[in-house]
Amino acid sequence: MLTPIGFSTLEEARDRASELPESIVWQTVLDGRYIAQVQRLDESHGTLVLFDANQAMNVMLAHEVSLSYGAAFGPDVDDVKAWQDALIVCVEALPG
Repeated sequence: MLTPIGFSTLEEARDRASELPESIVWQTVLDGRYIAQVQRLDESHGTLVLFDANQAMNVMLAHEVSLSYGAAFGPDVDDVKAWQDALIVCVEALPG
């Protein structure tokens, strides 16, 4: 079961954004409700996960993604753009 890494509430996700553990490649908050993370699986793969803070951190999306260059110095800008595009499609398709 996927769970948020580094926080348990929306407020903690915002407050601890600069203190992410190494297992988190990227994190963002969408619409003041959804927290997205890319959780590292190995050197070149991760899982893009979307949590709904209004629904007890239910997983709304979990999708394996590649990490260009191993994200050794942070995520590649093209990877982030692809993740953002996938999240927009997902969030727009959610009810309410």
